[in-house]
Amino acid sequence: MRIVTSPEVLAFVRANGGCLWVWPVDLRYVPGLEGVFALEAAFEPPGPERRFARFAGEGIEVFVDGESRGLPRELHLELRGIVRKRVRAYWEGHSFGRA
Repeated sequence: MRIVTSPEVLAFVRANGGCLWVWPVDLRYVPGLEGVFALEAAFEPPGPERRFARFAGEGIEVFVDGESRGLPRELHLELRGIVRKRVRAYWEGHSFGRA
């Protein structure tokens, strides 16, 4: 898996502990979007029920839950927000993935 990101994201992740967890969230509660998922990203793991693959480089560690959906060829990380900055993760550059 290749991680596509920017120097701003790298600096932001480093400033927040150096670790980022990424996992899929099913959108099954939205009619017509069965089998569609988005990615969540946080500086804390979501809980013990998930298994993560570790990717390290550029002074950060990215932990990706690839067990339920596999891993994308590319994981894009972007910095979003004006007042409350956060990292958003994209499956091969897309907001949503399909099972």
